[in-house]
Amino acid sequence: MATTRGIVLATVLVVCLAVAGCGGDAHEGTDGVPSDAAGSGAEAAGTSGEAPPVHFYQEYVIIEPSARGCRVDGLYFMRNLSDRPLEMVVEYPFPVGGPFNYPYQIFIDDVSDEGEQSIGFVQTEESVTFTLRFEPEGERRFRARYAQQVRGGRATYIVTTTRRWERPIDLAEFEIRIPPDLENATISLEPDRTESRRDTTVYFISRTDFYPEENIVIRWDD
Repeated sequence: MATTRGIVLATVLVVCLAVAGCGGDAHEGTDGVPSDAAGSGAEAAGTSGEAPPVHFYQEYVIIEPSARGCRVDGLYFMRNLSDRPLEMVVEYPFPVGGPFNYPYQIFIDDVSDEGEQSIGFVQTEESVTFTLRFEPEGERRFRARYAQQVRGGRATYIVTTTRRWERPIDLAEFEIRIPPDLENATISLEPDRTESRRDTTVYFISRTDFYPEENIVIRWDD
């Protein structure tokens, strides 16, 4: 049975502030080149005006900025809407240039009921690419984590690239953990609730039919 190959721009991208570490097998990143916009120059699903055969329908993203760095940990859910097997190349972009360095650690893992398994990926100047294979009407989950050295008092999670999929995300959830040393921290998207965990304030954001026009920006006094 023939397979279909597509090139899709991952809608998930976080601009983080300074350095953070993640566990697991790391791929060491190198400095990239300046980018004017998220996913600049990449071929994106849905840009032809037609929705792709794969639906990116759910995400849960944890963002942990700190005075020294930022940790990003996202879980993403995709579904093959067709009755044929698909092979899709996913591009997961990063902002590089200016205050943002290319991530020095990157982790991409396949997630299944049996556990997690590392997915091999290829680094480009502004992203990583990897392949996902779908059974007919099948679903896939992947986890993306990275650590990035940048400067400035701001972290931004890019959500506007959702529109390149030509469909809203059914459920988008964000958990933003703010430590006490980030003074006067603000979040551009109104949280649904907050929770205190020792000395950390956790903001929870949940949106259905998520098709945003603006990115999520976290600011604090630098």
